[in-house]
Amino acid sequence: MPLRYTMMLFLMLALFLCYVDRVLISLAAVDMQKELGWSDTGKGLIFSAFFIGYFAMQIGSGILSRIHGGRNVLLIAVLLWSLFTMLTPPAAYASFTILIFTRFMLGFGEGAAYPAAYNLVYGWMKEGEISRSISLTTAASTVGTVFAFLVVGKLIGLYGWQWVFYFFGSLGAVWAVFWIRYIPARPGTGVPENKEHGNGKNAALNIPWKLIFTSAPSLALFYIAACFWGVIFPLASWLPSYYVDTFQVSLAQAGIYSVLPWLVVSVCTILAGILADRLLERGTAKIRVRKGFIGVSTGGAAISLLFLMNSPSLVLSIFLVSLLFAFIGLIVPGFAPNAADILPSHGEVLYGFLAATGSLSGAIVTALIGILLDRTGNYESVFLLMAALSFSGLLVFQLFGKAEPMIKTGVRNV
Repeated sequence: MPLRYTMMLFLMLALFLCYVDRVLISLAAVDMQKELGWSDTGKGLIFSAFFIGYFAMQIGSGILSRIHGGRNVLLIAVLLWSLFTMLTPPAAYASFTILIFTRFMLGFGEGAAYPAAYNLVYGWMKEGEISRSISLTTAASTVGTVFAFLVVGKLIGLYGWQWVFYFFGSLGAVWAVFWIRYIPARPGTGVPENKEHGNGKNAALNIPWKLIFTSAPSLALFYIAACFWGVIFPLASWLPSYYVDTFQVSLAQAGIYSVLPWLVVSVCTILAGILADRLLERGTAKIRVRKGFIGVSTGGAAISLLFLMNSPSLVLSIFLVSLLFAFIGLIVPGFAPNAADILPSHGEVLYGFLAATGSLSGAIVTALIGILLDRTGNYESVFLLMAALSFSGLLVFQLFGKAEPMIKTGVRNV
């Protein structure tokens, strides 16, 4: 098959492993807490250390991908997070402080994954394959999450929590061998001349910082990132608790019910990417495609959340949550490619800052939900907050979103 498809296959495998390694400690923490005597506060610090490292790396990883190429940055990122995944058990036995540092470094490595992937997609794939390629990379991460929820817990029960860190961490090293062997630093022949990478020292020059941080189209994307991740990250953290607290199901049942939405979002993300590319191939204006997918996604999510506020039954809630995730999946081909629409030669730089903004928003909203639950005792205010975020994102992008380049250039993006 064409080399660019081989690259996409290995890229998706890397992002699959990224999310499996991320989820490992969430599943292993129950046994780790019992064995090592952590308090709940300590466990929370261990969880949050990952996101601090994740946020720190996302800020600069787009620039690093621009300078050194997504292929090289992703290679270092996979090796880094795989190493610190394998170091988690000895770090946990060594000291609490060393474990915090290990989790920070794991997040630091994983923070480079998506900006590097963004660079690779725009450097390797053809114009008509961009939306579906970005959707596939996003779906790979959600499939990794589903796999972890379904499989890792059973592996821990069979072999112990230490084994899963050693096993899945070592898979990153195996991946790196094939990545080095088969994927060159540049796309090679068969790629249009204006798709060649602009990597190197000069690639870091002339980054339009003023446009990134002050232009209305860019700020609209920052707001969408805050709204999007401000909904999906908290949902990922609190969904099992919602089922347990509201409908008194067991934790095991809540875990099963929480898997279904991730399957739904994976399928919808892939289908949305294919549809977006087909619409663009048929001549639909790019801004109509971007605004259309973002509008349907954020509007549908807001409506689903409003109905979820007063859901009277478990079955209806599972359906509404799955519908909510289906709408969330539609945002990817509208939101993610738009960074390269408005800044064709600096898309991965902007996307790195967007991802960092989303991570920060997700962390803040996740903490705010705990405060709301303590004060109200129910999830109605939580869903109302998320609905307001979704609907406001719809309004902002419809008013200020653009799809034409803000800088005229002959290079589409790298």
